[in-house]
Amino acid sequence: MDRILITTDLSARSTHALTRGFTLASSLGARVRVVSVVDDAIPEPLVAGLVADMTKELRRETAALASEVPCNYEIQVSSGDVSEEIVKQAANFDADLIVLGLHRDRAVIDSFRETTKERIGRLGHNPALMMRMSFITCVLISR
Repeated sequence: MDRILITTDLSARSTHALTRGFTLASSLGARVRVVSVVDDAIPEPLVAGLVADMTKELRRETAALASEVPCNYEIQVSSGDVSEEIVKQAANFDADLIVLGLHRDRAVIDSFRETTKERIGRLGHNPALMMRMSFITCVLISR
């Protein structure tokens, strides 16, 4: 495994994915791309500011983590449809694995529509690790 794509929305749930992804990459000598996507459904005038703010915060967070768990990483903050952009980034990076944080539990809403992880599974071609707070759920996504 040479390339790991880690997704984050900068929430506590995503911090677990980021930490696990860095730890895995460090132990394997893999390259990492940390991806965050600003949903482009928000008003356009806000998107550029959010991308800049998220980039700044992600640089801070990844630098702090890399000082504890060294690995070769880069960050990418963009805007668009979250699932589609993650799949696109995984393909562009030629990722061997996608590491995702668990999203907020919304059982009723999620029973009526696809979750981000389900869309990534449908659209993408990469294996994925779904991180929870205290344990790992491994979801294999392949075609």
